[in-house]
Amino acid sequence: MTWNEFYKSVKDGSFESIYCFTGPEAYNKREALAALRRACLPAGLEQLNEVTLEGVSAQTIIDSAETYPVMCPRRLTIVRDWKPLMPGTAKDEEADVERMLGWLDNAPDTSIVVFYMTESLDTRKKLGKKLCKLPGFIQFDYLSGVTLTKWCAQQLKPLGKTIAPDAVTELTAMAGQDLSRLSGELKKLAAYVEDKKQIGVADVRRIVSPSPEYTVFMIMDHLLTGRIERNGTDQYAGEPAAH
Repeated sequence: MTWNEFYKSVKDGSFESIYCFTGPEAYNKREALAALRRACLPAGLEQLNEVTLEGVSAQTIIDSAETYPVMCPRRLTIVRDWKPLMPGTAKDEEADVERMLGWLDNAPDTSIVVFYMTESLDTRKKLGKKLCKLPGFIQFDYLSGVTLTKWCAQQLKPLGKTIAPDAVTELTAMAGQDLSRLSGELKKLAAYVEDKKQIGVADVRRIVSPSPEYTVFMIMDHLLTGRIERNGTDQYAGEPAAH
């Protein structure tokens, strides 16, 4: 399932019993979990029907999932960075994995379990492979190209602004692909351009603070450009040659 398909299914009120959210794009992952929470938990009943677990056994996860929801159709169990899904070996991992594998295909319709990975999911492990095959598996990668341009447009629409495609390219070159940072930079740019409707490359260059990676890239680019412009000697073009 792609994250776009996930949002559509949640909007339509269609839920999986088991989800696995993984991948490096933390902002979209958080937004997806928030959307799921809003869709499946009625306002005012969240605390009665939601639990977040860390460092627990498979049986604890199963017990939470099989607890009947209170005054709503589903209970939400969020399992953060479960050790049997991560590189390395956890305590009692083999027994936990076997117990979880035996339960996944029989998870009740009254429960939604989200394995929420801020670290890498180890897809070489038996349980990781199993989760990858489930319809609720979603890989949140960094956005790029047209998808990123559309995302920026969506962020700016409530602010009454647009952004030129080449300005998006410059923005991501300077600030990186992390959506948390890009969201903040877009808000700054929208405020900076004031009455102007579209954000351009010049606006990005004036307002966005370059990331360390971009700064290093520009230094290297200047150095390489300087070498290319040398005039057949060890001196840069325009420098007097030593005699």
